[in-house]
Amino acid sequence: MKNQSDISPESYKYFVQNAAITIPKNKALFWSRTKEDAFQFANVAGYVTLEKTLIGLLGDGLVWCGENDNSELAEECLDPFTNGTATGSFWNKMSETFARTASGEVQVLLNGSTGLAFNSSSTFGSVEVYSLDPNKVSTMNIWILYYFNGSDWVIKESCKGHSIEKLKDILTAKNITSSCTENNRKLIHIQCARFSNESIYELCLSGVSNIDMTFSTTTLLAIIIAIHKWFEELVLHS
Repeated sequence: MKNQSDISPESYKYFVQNAAITIPKNKALFWSRTKEDAFQFANVAGYVTLEKTLIGLLGDGLVWCGENDNSELAEECLDPFTNGTATGSFWNKMSETFARTASGEVQVLLNGSTGLAFNSSSTFGSVEVYSLDPNKVSTMNIWILYYFNGSDWVIKESCKGHSIEKLKDILTAKNITSSCTENNRKLIHIQCARFSNESIYELCLSGVSNIDMTFSTTTLLAIIIAIHKWFEELVLHS
């Protein structure tokens, strides 16, 4: 086995070659600090995150390390997702490959409730956005997600924010166009459906009355069912 310090993203290049990622056109969904919501939204709307591909599914939730001569393996694994670690290098390589495979219109779900929505040091901001192939990707749809805290929506950055402008500049330099939307209506219902208390649920919806909330009952029911299934699987595997 390799030592922890010897494992780079390129260490996984043969694995990537033999476990190719396939993504339908227009269906790639990236995320940053919105993992659970991205998974739920992908299930409801038919998008594909890295973790829904075969190699992503195999690695999601797992942590592994290189072998060290001093046998202090536990200490070396304390921060497994940083660059240069076995797990961190794996996800960097998988993320790069996922981005290079994406085509048509791609989507990214960013967190607008935690300061800067676009974090240049995140995997999306440092690896994936730079790995997009402008010969295959035409547009990126930027979706900013706000979180409801039980009494109000927490809004820290909008589509006009500095970090979003930075993201748009990166995309423009790659000849990829972009659009930006705040709390699209499907995401709003995913957020609000988490509250079993009817009054809080209604308050959640009323807080975004300025957004078009036209939404079919059938689609809403599908979202709620998908969320319940996701929680059941989470409990089953915990």
